[in-house]
Amino acid sequence: MKKILLATFALLLCVKVFGQTANAILFTENGERFYAILNGIRMNEEPVTNLKVQDLNQPNYTLKVIFENKTLGEMNKTLYVETGTEVVYAIKLDNKGKYKLGLRSQVPIAQAAPVAPQQQIVYWGAPVNTTPVVTNTTPVVTNTVPVTGTTTTVVEQTTMTTTTGTGMNTNVSSGGENVSMNVNTDGFGLNINVNAGGTGTTTTGSSGVVGTTTTTTTTTTTTGASTGVVTTQPVVAQPVYAAPCTEMMGSDFEKAKASIKSKSFEDSKMTLAKQITSKNCLSAAQVKSMMELFTFEASKLDYAKYAYDFCWEKNNYYQVNDAFEFESSIEELDAYIGQR
Repeated sequence: MKKILLATFALLLCVKVFGQTANAILFTENGERFYAILNGIRMNEEPVTNLKVQDLNQPNYTLKVIFENKTLGEMNKTLYVETGTEVVYAIKLDNKGKYKLGLRSQVPIAQAAPVAPQQQIVYWGAPVNTTPVVTNTTPVVTNTVPVTGTTTTVVEQTTMTTTTGTGMNTNVSSGGENVSMNVNTDGFGLNINVNAGGTGTTTTGSSGVVGTTTTTTTTTTTTGASTGVVTTQPVVAQPVYAAPCTEMMGSDFEKAKASIKSKSFEDSKMTLAKQITSKNCLSAAQVKSMMELFTFEASKLDYAKYAYDFCWEKNNYYQVNDAFEFESSIEELDAYIGQR
C-alpha cells in the first residue's frame, strides 16, 4: 500500500512540474534560416530552419524573427504558449508576401514527438545572447625548451622594408657591428638592416613590389648553472571585419529621402526606408536624417532599431538620439543595442 501511495505521489509531482512550463517549436515552411528573439533575448547563436525552445514559463512572449537573408526583412509577432503543452508554429508567407506565424499543433508535453533531425534545442533559462564577430587572430604559443650552459646571449634583429627595387647598397662594419643600407632609386624604397653581435645580414631589392612591412623579433637564450628556458610569443593579428553592405553616397541618399518623403502613409514610408537601408550602408547622421522623415515616435524607434545593423559607424550611433522626442525611446533603443 505504501509503495502504491509513493508511486502515485511521484507521478503527481512530475505532472505538476511539467505543467508549469511549455515548449515551442518554430520552423520555416520554405527552409529560410533565421534567428529567434524572445522578449529581446536572442535564443540561437547560428541561424536555423527549425528551433525548439523549452522551459517557457510565461503565457506569451514578444517574438522577433530575423532572417539570415536580410532581403527577407523581419517578422514581429506575439508567441502564445500554454503551460504543460508543446506548441508548433510555422513561419510562412501570406497572400501579401509578408511572413506570419501559423499554429500547426498543440499537444501535452508527455505526448510530444521526438526531436526532429537537424532541430536545434535551446532553453529559456539559458538562452544564447552573443553576436558573432569575424576575427583573424593567431593564438599565443609558448615553446619551453630546457637548456643548460654557462653563458647568456641576447640577439635582437629589426628589419624595416619599404618599396623594393634596384639602387645603391652601403655596408658599414665597426666594432663587431654590421650596418647594411639599400636605397632603391627606381622604386622609392629603403632597406635598413642592423645586426648586433657580429652577425651580418644581406638584403636585396626586387622591382615591382610596393608596400611597407615592419617586423620585430626578440629571441632570448638563457643558460647557466641551472636549467633555463627558451620562450617564443608571436604577434597576435588584429580582428578583421567584413563590410556587410555598400556605402550610400550623398546624392543617392538625397534621392532616397525624397522618394520616402513623397509617400502619404507612415507604413509606406517605413517599407521603403527599410528596403533602401537593407541594400546600403548608412552613417549615423544619415540614419538620424531618415528618422526625421517619420511623424510618429514609434516609427522613429522602429527604424532606428532596424537601421543599426546597416550603420557603418556604430561608435557614433548615439547621434540618432537627437531625432527622438522622449527619453523613453532613447532608453529602449539603448537596451536593444545592448542585447545585440
